[in-house]
Amino acid sequence: MSKAPKREHRILSKTPAKELHDWEQSTTEAHHIISILTFPGDVVLDPLMGIGTTGIAAINLRRQFIGIEKDPEIFQRARRRISSMTSSDQRSDHNSIGEITT
Repeated sequence: MSKAPKREHRILSKTPAKELHDWEQSTTEAHHIISILTFPGDVVLDPLMGIGTTGIAAINLRRQFIGIEKDPEIFQRARRRISSMTSSDQRSDHNSIGEITT
């Protein structure tokens, strides 16, 4: 009995300059994972949103997005970045970026 061929998944992306946030990531990886694990209209939750990379990928893939970030300044930067890097037809009432403070 022969084994099934081993499949390799290679994701080619460039490491971001980390200018916006110390943990900034490329949207390439987030796009890949979200597209494999979810369907359009699904909700993607990022409890450590940082600068919003996962949100950008999720919205561009027509997923709903919920992001949580404890640092208010980083949250506002993520909010602006997500708005600037997604088209208005991709953003909907389900993807409005709100804020809850304690």
